[in-house]
Amino acid sequence: MFRSSNGAVGAGAGLDMTDIFGDTFFSPQGDMVFLDNEARGVGGGGPGPIVSTVGSRSGVQMGFVTGPSKPSSKSAVASASSASSGSRGKKRARPTERKMSEIQKVERRERNREHAKRSRIRKKFLLESLQQSVAMLKEENEKLRSAITTHLGAPAVDSSIHPPNPAGHPSLLSETPSAGDKVLDDPDFSFVKALQTASQNFVVTDPSLPDNPIVYATQGFLDLTGYTLPQVLGRNCRFLQGPDTDPKSVEKIRLSIELGNDMSVCLLNYRADGSTFWNQFFIAALRDAAGNITNYVGVQCKVSETYARNFGNNPQKCPYDLYAEQLSGTAFTVPRKDNKRVWFYRIQPSVLHAPFSRFKGTGKGEWEGHGSISSPNFTTTPNQLRWDPLPLSTGKGKTFLQGMRTVAGHGDPGSKHGLAVHMYSAEVSMEKECVYNSDGDFLIVPQEGTLEVQTEHGHLTVPPKHICIVPRGVVFKVGLSGPSRGYILEVFQGHFELPDLGPIGSNGLANPRDFEAPSAAYDDDSGSTWRMYNKFGGHLFETKRQGTPFNVVAWHGNYAPYRYDLDKFCCINSVTFDHPDPSIYTVLTCAGDSPGTATADFVIFPPRWMVMENTFRPPWYHRNCMSEYMGMIHGKYDAKEGFRAGGASLHSCCTPHGPDKATFDKASEGELGPEKFEAGLAFMFETNVIMDVSGEALEAEWRDKEYFRCWEGIGRKFEYKQQAGDKRKR
Repeated sequence: MFRSSNGAVGAGAGLDMTDIFGDTFFSPQGDMVFLDNEARGVGGGGPGPIVSTVGSRSGVQMGFVTGPSKPSSKSAVASASSASSGSRGKKRARPTERKMSEIQKVERRERNREHAKRSRIRKKFLLESLQQSVAMLKEENEKLRSAITTHLGAPAVDSSIHPPNPAGHPSLLSETPSAGDKVLDDPDFSFVKALQTASQNFVVTDPSLPDNPIVYATQGFLDLTGYTLPQVLGRNCRFLQGPDTDPKSVEKIRLSIELGNDMSVCLLNYRADGSTFWNQFFIAALRDAAGNITNYVGVQCKVSETYARNFGNNPQKCPYDLYAEQLSGTAFTVPRKDNKRVWFYRIQPSVLHAPFSRFKGTGKGEWEGHGSISSPNFTTTPNQLRWDPLPLSTGKGKTFLQGMRTVAGHGDPGSKHGLAVHMYSAEVSMEKECVYNSDGDFLIVPQEGTLEVQTEHGHLTVPPKHICIVPRGVVFKVGLSGPSRGYILEVFQGHFELPDLGPIGSNGLANPRDFEAPSAAYDDDSGSTWRMYNKFGGHLFETKRQGTPFNVVAWHGNYAPYRYDLDKFCCINSVTFDHPDPSIYTVLTCAGDSPGTATADFVIFPPRWMVMENTFRPPWYHRNCMSEYMGMIHGKYDAKEGFRAGGASLHSCCTPHGPDKATFDKASEGELGPEKFEAGLAFMFETNVIMDVSGEALEAEWRDKEYFRCWEGIGRKFEYKQQAGDKRKR
């Protein structure tokens, strides 16, 4: 998952399309190098692992192979393992591989071989003709020189005959001495001459022929693969594939050819005798003056056995003298589909810091007075609660960490059970300071201001209408360009994952391909002093360390921070009648102890069409056994007035809530027709626990203490007139 992040900070920063939740990985950058046979994409969250490349500062790719981090757009490359053909102009209808009989396949292969043979004969004939022409011109030139010398004398010779040129080409009686070189500079002649003298391993394919067959192969390619020229010509390069060839790498090659893009990939290929070799290969399309693809060229580079041996996670000696370090997100022995970990390859290990001590505060926040959510500062209340927007931090110089305020929560981070809800209001970037959370995962929802989140894995740019997940233990810092405000959901147990779709099918809601993890981007700064914070057991601890913690040159695994654009949510709704349960708007869930019951769900209420007939369309009156904390990212809520962007509400377990009187009257009497709601974007943190509310949140000036009055005036509408003969009691 790639669309690059505009405004990503730092050299080598950027995002890759992820496989955070196990879906297909695609990177048009073509700069991925797999570190082991488990790694299959940038991202993993579910079982899908994550791979990252080194940032552009380093000039090398990690993956234990040297070379440029990205092939030149002019590099001559075409897949020796391509599974599809390119195209020039419109594609001709042709039988697919599955529909063709064996006889048709043999006939097609023979036609392609004959074409290749004729092509080679034509080029050979061209070369021989040019060489013969050069010899004839040279002979004629000698005769002319002799005639001029005989009839005109030496002075005329000096003034009329051009001296021989340095290349040894024939001299001519001409005003343009280089005119005789034009034939030798002909592109077709130069191409043939280059092919004959090349010692590299490459092939040329022709996309104008069925199945994009090989029409030229160098001797180096034949020596590398063990095939003879007749065995190669007329065939698609897929004969180099075998049972252990990575299908995702093949798919990347196929897509590159389909789009006409240059790319590089490393994969396992098979020789004619069945032996294997690791092949780093490069693909490029050759185009004519009009930009049409005429050929594909593929260059094969055999990767050393040392590279293959270094596919392990922690080699005896890491390339570039880096240190291997693992961060585990789950216990070692959890089921494999749930196991999460990441391998970092860093300039210095994380152990280089002084002892931690309890943070005493600076007077600017940092969880001061909050402590553990089980402290006496937190109390329960069944009342409906609503808060106006948290005031923006202006002129107070607060960082993201200093501007955090705990609103509510339940459980104990020490026993890894429960959750907490925070808000933040900040205006300055964290400089030479960082934090990691030992208590759980953060889900951050910016409401105002863009966050530039630097993590050990790389950079994430997170503007409003995006979310960002920073897993437990990942070191990060937050950069700001001005006043910022938002919400944070912290889960003490488990990790966020996509909800099951059930009868919805395989597509819908938040699609796996739209979650983005960062590419590796490191800082090489070992001399500076950093202040590091650790949220541990509901308290904040601090220490100092020498050198930046963001010194990870490369990483791979399935435990990483990631972001998601809420505009990409595929909304599901009723197209007949009734307002469905809000669970159909679930983006991410963190599983609880019982199947189907979440520790926390992250739900959004996005712009959507409402077409239900004979239905009260706003959210209905509700008493939920779950607790609902809601926030407003922008616009207004469709259930009641007064719920402002940046504000929040909490309706705890079985506490009644629903639309206000004005909303109920309007939705009950209005004429129904197709209507698109796009007035705002709200979200909900839903949990199965009864949350305790912090004293600060209950006493805050921005709490709407008159919230309960929004339901005043909802009167009795019921009237029952007993009919004659009706014996039911009124």
